[in-house]
Amino acid sequence: MRKHLSHRFASRALCILLPLVFSTWVFSIWVFATLPLSLAMAQDREPDPQDTRGWNNVVEKALREGTADQALEGVNRAIAAAPDLSQLYLARGSLLFRTGKIDESLPDFDKVIAIDPKVKPYLWQRGIALYYAGKFQEGLDQFAVHREVNPNDVENAFWHFLCAVKLKGLAAAQKDVLLSGNDERVPMMQIQQMIQGKATVDQVIAATEKNRRLVNGADYDRFYGYLYIGLYYDAVGNRAKALEWMQKCVALGVPGYMGDVAKVHLDTLEQRNAQPATPNQKKGQWVSLFNGKDLTGWTPKIRGFELGNNYAKTFRVQDGMIQVRYDGYEKFEERFGHLFFDGVYSKYRLKIEYRFVGEQATGGPGWAIRNSGVMLHGQRPETMSIDQDFPCSIEAQFLGGNGKDPRTTLNLCTPGTHVEMDGKLFKPHCTNSKSKTYHGDQWVTAEFEVLGNEVIRHIVDGQVVLEYQRPQLDPSDANAKPLIRDGMVQLGLGTISLQSESHPIDFRKVEIMVLE
Repeated sequence: MRKHLSHRFASRALCILLPLVFSTWVFSIWVFATLPLSLAMAQDREPDPQDTRGWNNVVEKALREGTADQALEGVNRAIAAAPDLSQLYLARGSLLFRTGKIDESLPDFDKVIAIDPKVKPYLWQRGIALYYAGKFQEGLDQFAVHREVNPNDVENAFWHFLCAVKLKGLAAAQKDVLLSGNDERVPMMQIQQMIQGKATVDQVIAATEKNRRLVNGADYDRFYGYLYIGLYYDAVGNRAKALEWMQKCVALGVPGYMGDVAKVHLDTLEQRNAQPATPNQKKGQWVSLFNGKDLTGWTPKIRGFELGNNYAKTFRVQDGMIQVRYDGYEKFEERFGHLFFDGVYSKYRLKIEYRFVGEQATGGPGWAIRNSGVMLHGQRPETMSIDQDFPCSIEAQFLGGNGKDPRTTLNLCTPGTHVEMDGKLFKPHCTNSKSKTYHGDQWVTAEFEVLGNEVIRHIVDGQVVLEYQRPQLDPSDANAKPLIRDGMVQLGLGTISLQSESHPIDFRKVEIMVLE
């Protein structure tokens, strides 16, 4: 983190580190994590197990030359010979993380603390590994304690912010930024303002491009600007921009720990893009998003609970169907939920077969009887606050009849959004379609044609029953405001999610045909 450029601020770093009681240990972390270490050591002879700096050199050299496996074998031998030397576990854990073995790295970082608990505040490397392992609360705690020994580090505040976004949503995380002091590196203070919602990406870029300095040929100003712009775009759910900036960051070839962090993040972005891209590899063909056996590829977000908490097994798979049930609820208590499929989509056709069953959950609102839906062009679930009821999205509303009165289905509702109709901005929250009424527990086949930001059509029984254009975020909506960047409100892509609104419903088919 900020120690990567300590050769630019050597006197400041030493003022912080040298007075510490365990300065020798801390200095070894600092050296290991930040400097392009010397190659002066012998090429063919392993260091003594007690020579921790020598092993740090081995690790750095291996990462540069692509010989990490051999270095790992050597560090393993050193640990076997000196199992109580904490710096060796730090070296191995860092090597594992920097080569993408995230889960394997964490036991070593924890072992460092087990051997010497006093060093925990200094292990920002552990915090980053916890973030990528999905252990966001532990990561949040690690970055909070690191602030005690490194209060002027905007990078630490940023990683704390990333964990908070995962736990509490974007709006809450922006309010709880761990404000750092005067971080002199370019463009750190602008980055801090960005995660507070007080500066734009363009302002960070402007600061990055102004008065750039090279250090040993490495463009650190651009590197850090690009890195944290990419991470920020990922946090707010703009995966395309995140990928673009992370690719620019890695292309700079900056060495060191954070250079490898950038590579790890780029790998995770490419892997995430590859997973939802499975249907994209069969453009023009129908592909199921539901495997008929379990909820692989789907993630629940229920109001009042963290992302991934499938409270009371609201969403479950039985008899080859995704079922939404409330038998584990005493009362509904406005615990609206959404089951998100991985990834984002822009131009596609979607086909869903659904039916309403049983009785509404106790305490469900009157308007939600035989009411559910699918959310199109939705925000990413990790950007939702913990108490947010609906994602900002275009809701294609499913309604069932009561046995006698007319009640259309495949209607439009717009949580945090607007659309255009007939060339004019259309602001009513819900709009009925022209469909017939479907009474009882009969299966209904709903289809949607989604063409990016151009047009969306709702289709049932082969007939278009509703059509609108230009889906966009509502600038006056509290949940939508944090998602609007540089004045761009138009929605051209987003997530797909199924609703739980208090009435039991079955989904036996969820299929997509990617068009572009």
